Formats: sequence, structure tokens, C-alpha cells
Amino acid sequence: GIYGNGLFNNASHIVHYWLKLFGAVEWIEGQYLNQDRPEDTNIRATVRFRCGVTASLEPVSFQHYRLLEMDFIGTQGRIQITQEGLNIQRYALSENSAVTGSMQLNECPENIPSTVGEGLDRVYDQLFDYLDVGKPVHDEDAVETLNLLEAMRVSANRDGKRIGMALSLDKEEVIAG
Repeated sequence: GIYGNGLFNNASHIVHYWLKLFGAVEWIEGQYLNQDRPEDTNIRATVRFRCGVTASLEPVSFQHYRLLEMDFIGTQGRIQITQEGLNIQRYALSENSAVTGSMQLNECPENIPSTVGEGLDRVYDQLFDYLDVGKPVHDEDAVETLNLLEAMRVSANRDGKRIGMALSLDKEEVIAG
């Protein structure tokens, strides 16, 4: 994922999405990079999930443009999520045009309709349920996201030292790393 505007501001959305897709994290490594926002930090990170997926998080300067993107490349093709989730494109596989017996990504992607605006509606529905009837709002992945962002900061403070993640995290376990 590529983000601008700080780890806790925009990168948190990418990490939250990853948790929904890939599940529990095995380890994290982080390092500080281009600190252009004193109120939030930018960290380059590598995240290894227990399912075997490895993901990278790369900050860019927010002074020049807004950016929040994800790019997933797998055995069945590629999915790109750009413009903060407004554009989603899928690149299927096809036979390589130059090498017989090899595959390549199609040059023309399929556009997938975005539902980015619907998430905010669900947040408001939960907020109204809480305010109207006191129904608790709870998102396990949101708590886990904060733990992972804190682990990235701990790793960066330790010059990129790998931080192993426990199955059930609390702040003390992250810091003990």
C-alpha cells in the first residue's frame, strides 16, 4: 500500500483493510521515512501475515498530492485500488504475447464498481444505534489496527527491528515485542 498524510491518519485504512483480507499478523518491521507532518509519522513497513502473505507499506509526501492506493498481485492476476478507493481495476491473466507458455497481465483492466461511500453510511448507522439505544459499537479489527500501527512505530524506534505479534494483542505485548 502507498499512503500520504501519516501512519495513523491514512495508512490505518490500508492496514485495517489488510486485516480483513489476510487475518492475523506474524511480524512487522518499520522504519521512519519523509517526516513531513509533525502531528503524525510516516513509516515504511513490511508486514508478514500468518496466512503467508507479505505486504509493504510505503509513505509518500502529502505536500505534493493526496495518495492512498493498494496493489494486489497474485496467482490469478492483479487488483489495483486507487484514488482512495474510488477506482478499482482487475487485470486478468492471458498468454504472454512474447514468450510461449508464459502468462502476463492483460493490458486492458476490468473496472469494478467502488462501494467506498457505503462504509461511511454503516459507521453512521452504528453511531446512531449507540446514541439512540445504547447499542455498543465494537470492531475487533479497529483495535488490532491500532496495535499494528503502534508495533510499526516500536519497530521504527528500534531501527527496524522485527516485532513478533502475539495471537491476542494488548499494548504491553506489542511494546515487549
